[in-house]
Amino acid sequence: MGELVRLNKYIANLSMYSRREVDAFISAGQISLNGERVTELGVKIDPANPPTIFIRGQIFQNKPRRCTYLALNKPDGYVVTRAEFLTEHSIMELVPKSLNHLKPVGRLDKHSTGLLILTDDGDCIQTMTHPSFQHEKEYIARTKYPITPGDLKAFADGIHLEEGRTGKADVQQLDEKRFKIILRQGWNRQIRRMVEARQNRVVGLQRIRVGNFSLGTLPLGQWKIIQRTDLYD
Repeated sequence: MGELVRLNKYIANLSMYSRREVDAFISAGQISLNGERVTELGVKIDPANPPTIFIRGQIFQNKPRRCTYLALNKPDGYVVTRAEFLTEHSIMELVPKSLNHLKPVGRLDKHSTGLLILTDDGDCIQTMTHPSFQHEKEYIARTKYPITPGDLKAFADGIHLEEGRTGKADVQQLDEKRFKIILRQGWNRQIRRMVEARQNRVVGLQRIRVGNFSLGTLPLGQWKIIQRTDLYD
């Protein structure tokens, strides 16, 4: 018997599902091994001699596959999820239909722009978004009012939000109303709420780097295929 691995990691490595999605399937009783329903999170299997896996009634093809990684320069006004209303635009309109199965790595709100990674590699999504891995995301923010030295120190040291205190960040002022910030966590609308906590408002937010990959000169609304190794080692 080889080294055992957690079932959620095994499936994520070979599919578009993230580990959290696999755990959700297990909790819902939607995964079986050799005909027996999995009832506990954290179950391990031998990848050298894997069982027959069914997910949501479909047999799981546990064969290595080639994953796709896509970098998109998201424009303002596009939602990252599929559009819920006819008046909304989705980022899926910007990529070929053959790539519409890809999932975003993290999020950008409707009015934020810049680098968004999409992939069908569930393990990559887990690695890039789970806070324990501390992968960096770099942004340029533009504010309505001038930024003070006190603001910069607060952003760097951490600000109390609803979820708790934000982690330490690297901050650099670019001009009176613009600053660059590097985060290692990804709370919803985090930068906007950090700025609001300082009685200011973000009027422009662009993500320029995710992990090791920078937006560079990729035109707005355009995409390109990249490699997993472009994101992290």
